[in-house]
Amino acid sequence: MTTFCGSTPGHADGPAAAARFREPSGLAVAGGNLYVADTNNHAIRVVTLATGDVATLELRGLEK
Repeated sequence: MTTFCGSTPGHADGPAAAARFREPSGLAVAGGNLYVADTNNHAIRVVTLATGDVATLELRGLEK
């Protein structure tokens, strides 16, 4: 087992070594990206597989 990104708990986007997740669970791969359900951050995180960069997915136009 090797940690690809996010080795300490928290919420931070950026390069793989600096990224942080809090209880990542579900995974999906599409279009060169890894989508991670970051459960306790209530977010979907997007990892660019070619670079390891992590960003939080923004969904606009949704209302509560």
